Amino acid sequence: SVVQYICSARSGSISLSRKCSVVLRAEHQVSRGFQPQVLTDFGPQRQKHTLPCNGNMAAKSSLFLLAIVSAMASLVLAQQKVDVTNQEIRDAILSLVHSYNLLDNKLERHEQRERSLGEQVKKGLITLQKNQRIFEPLKGTITRLEERVGSIETALLSQDEKNTMQQMKLSETLEGVLSWLTENAHTLEARARPADEDGSLAAKIEELTHVSRDLINHVEKLTKREFGSSDEIVGKIEERLSSYYNNPVVIPANTDFEEKVIKKLESIENIAQETRTTAVAAPAAGSTLDKEFVHGLVNETLEAIEDMRLEVLTASDKSFSKTATRIKENNEGLQASVNEILKTLSEEIVDSEAFFSATKKDIGSLKDEIAALSRLEKFLLQTGENVLDAKRGIDYG
Repeated sequence: SVVQYICSARSGSISLSRKCSVVLRAEHQVSRGFQPQVLTDFGPQRQKHTLPCNGNMAAKSSLFLLAIVSAMASLVLAQQKVDVTNQEIRDAILSLVHSYNLLDNKLERHEQRERSLGEQVKKGLITLQKNQRIFEPLKGTITRLEERVGSIETALLSQDEKNTMQQMKLSETLEGVLSWLTENAHTLEARARPADEDGSLAAKIEELTHVSRDLINHVEKLTKREFGSSDEIVGKIEERLSSYYNNPVVIPANTDFEEKVIKKLESIENIAQETRTTAVAAPAAGSTLDKEFVHGLVNETLEAIEDMRLEVLTASDKSFSKTATRIKENNEGLQASVNEILKTLSEEIVDSEAFFSATKKDIGSLKDEIAALSRLEKFLLQTGENVLDAKRGIDYG
């Protein structure tokens, strides 16, 4: 904006031989602050004087302009020989109005920019709120996932302990049977059998052999049914793990296998006890064939039981090792998923904080621009009032 006032002075109280015109230029830019300029014209030569001023000197500039206008009005009223035409005053007022219109247009542009920035800030806040709502249920999901993983680990550990106890009990039972058969084998070999009891003894031996073979077959069937192959065991464990996610963890008590083994062992013990009683009551007589047959039967039974015990232990160890490996892999996968979710959540939080800080900074700069525009508006209003007062003083004074 430009406020131009021309004052022509003739010879009189001021000893100047040439005309002097003073042009006051007040240029204000919102980004640089208010900076008035004074152009002094002494004849053909013109000199430009710039008054330094920053954005914080808007009030001082207003007072400076008011003082200059008042001094010029006083000079006009004090000197009778000064000729100021209405055309010059009209030009000055038109220049002031033009400058005011320019500043008004700038103010409108700043207001439009402020509205657009406000819309952007509003959209950003809405987006931030939506993201926060999206992340709210994630915490509950992670908590429930950790609880399920903990319950699954507890159930698997308890089941592993139970299987270990069953294995230890079965091993102890088989060892007891082996030791008992070993002790009674020497007793049966050392004693003779009567001739009249050969038929009953052979029947007892056949029954014992049949019971031993039934026990071996039954143990094999139970082993296949309980353990099976490694793939079947892993499949069953995976099915149980998947069912643990949807159903509460319940470990049923499985004692059928133990009861069946104990019953078979009791039957073997009863038959052996009857055989031992019969052998003790009989006189010392027998044949070498019966001794060899009993000795071979006892050795065969011992070898079969030992092989079965080793097979049971081997299958159990393999199944437990594969189960532990699969559980470890599942835990590692779950831990990796949880870590990835936490990493994504932390990145989103950092981005949201950066966006919020940038928005806050833009709002602060916008407030500063609005304050500068309000100061500029007050300055223009005060300048207009001063010019009108000077015009009225010139017209009516």
